Amino acid sequence: MNKSDITKPVMEQNFIPDIDKYCDEWCERCAFTARCENYATHKMDYSETEENDVSSEVFWEKFAGTLQTAKNMLTEIIEREGIDLNTPEMDAMMAEQQEHDDIAWEHECSRDARAYTMMVKEWFDAAKELFDDKRDQLVLSAQLELPNVNPVAEVNSIQAAIDVINRYEIQISLKTIMAVRRTLIDKLKGFNDSPGEPEGYAKVALIGIDRSVTAWSTLREHFSDREDEILDILICLDRLRKKIEKTFPGARAFVRPGLDEIEP
Repeated sequence: MNKSDITKPVMEQNFIPDIDKYCDEWCERCAFTARCENYATHKMDYSETEENDVSSEVFWEKFAGTLQTAKNMLTEIIEREGIDLNTPEMDAMMAEQQEHDDIAWEHECSRDARAYTMMVKEWFDAAKELFDDKRDQLVLSAQLELPNVNPVAEVNSIQAAIDVINRYEIQISLKTIMAVRRTLIDKLKGFNDSPGEPEGYAKVALIGIDRSVTAWSTLREHFSDREDEILDILICLDRLRKKIEKTFPGARAFVRPGLDEIEP
């Protein structure tokens, strides 16, 4: 990839501005991919199956090339504008940015979001035997052709719930920290150059929480012997949801470009 590939606009498309800014990045299930410039650009850059496979060397070679091109562009800008990165002012700015990151990282919403991520990891790390037992149980049910038992539907239900949990596990934390950083740091600096941005990020986190609650409730139905553990996770999510709604009271009402405006 060269510089012109990155900088040229994707023309003659009815794109919705900033639709990707507040989405959940689950393109496979999005009805607006035809209206998303970010998706179109990504599809153009990684159109081949092998190029879109994160386990493929081709993917990482192309990714590395993209990073190198971006680095070259940044170097050109720095040289052209005569920017000196080795100055006390630049050091102070970097230190300030790190301080802002630390403040956002330690906010109660951010801490609870990270706690949820750890709970998910620990639960799935310990669930291998649980899933193996469920598999054996469902295989036996299918072989015996028991009445009023649908092993295929149960497998699909479990897999769908796991997919949702895995999709939002880290994203909830990332979007929460982004929302906290934007609103808290802007207040510290005494201005807000991004009106609505914190609420938009917070809404994405809330959507992930809502869908994760539904998914965990589904797993609770399938794995009743792990009900207490799953209840602890649901309590963590509910606590996080309430804190985000209190910190960002306008998040639920935030209208995301396209996603909350247009019927798919």
